Amino acid sequence: MQERSICKNNDYSKATESFNQTISIAKDDFGAEAQYLIAQILYNQKKFKESSEMILNKLRNDFPDANDKIMGKAFILLADDFVGMDNLVQARATLNSIIENSPEKDIVTEAKAKLKSLK
Repeated sequence: MQERSICKNNDYSKATESFNQTISIAKDDFGAEAQYLIAQILYNQKKFKESSEMILNKLRNDFPDANDKIMGKAFILLADDFVGMDNLVQARATLNSIIENSPEKDIVTEAKAKLKSLK
């Protein structure tokens, strides 16, 4: 996938443009993943507030039927955003919510590992 290689080269503007094109035509899991990847780009740029807002507002509202794996990855990223903003209480609460509610075993395992590292 070309978008992933663009991100690896840190060409975030081209990647974001490509992901936005996907979002405009794909109102399914492909669009949801593109939205998640834009939030990941914002996180990589240390724009934690913008990344968290994208997850809480855009991803959750525009793609309410996204699959559990994409949403799990997004909420793990949200916890990372909270860590980046020095809001460890909210990061722990987000990770605990993932552990309690996600049906995806690998997402739960990752959330448990991140929670353990915060203690």
